[in-house]
Amino acid sequence: MVIKINENYDSMTVQEFMDIIENTYHRYFPNSKCLVKFGNFLGTPYILIRCYLANSASELSGGYWDNDMMHISFNVNLPRNIISTDDSLPTTITMEVVNGPTFATKPYKPEDKYCAYGSVRIPFRKTTGTPSKVVTSFDRFSGRLYDTISREYADGHLDAQHEKVAKTKL
Repeated sequence: MVIKINENYDSMTVQEFMDIIENTYHRYFPNSKCLVKFGNFLGTPYILIRCYLANSASELSGGYWDNDMMHISFNVNLPRNIISTDDSLPTTITMEVVNGPTFATKPYKPEDKYCAYGSVRIPFRKTTGTPSKVVTSFDRFSGRLYDTISREYADGHLDAQHEKVAKTKL
């Protein structure tokens, strides 16, 4: 599916939205993993979005996803009548941050000097609106994330393990 940001997505299925979100992230990080998963928690359907810099756990220290330098997750809660990815999205949805949006750096700031890692926060506001508005907001966030990680990498603010992964992703 070809993505055109700012295109009007008036009617789409949950699966189409998930594909667009994943492809939007891959515009900036084509060699990184973006997990977009449909789930149901206590009768409430949701879409979970997790952004990583690595593409597989084998690229990370110890082979654990938790060792990725990015800990960024978003959630889109859906109405209870949506039971599968084939159902249509409502005209208004909300995307909010679950975890993050930060990524790890070397502790180069004075307030981080006693920590193993520092962190850089990327601004993201809870977004409510049409699916196109949410996609546009996620696209802006992904662009800011790419620019910030690139700047931190260029300034030498990543530790050796994260720098090794970032070198192949930027």
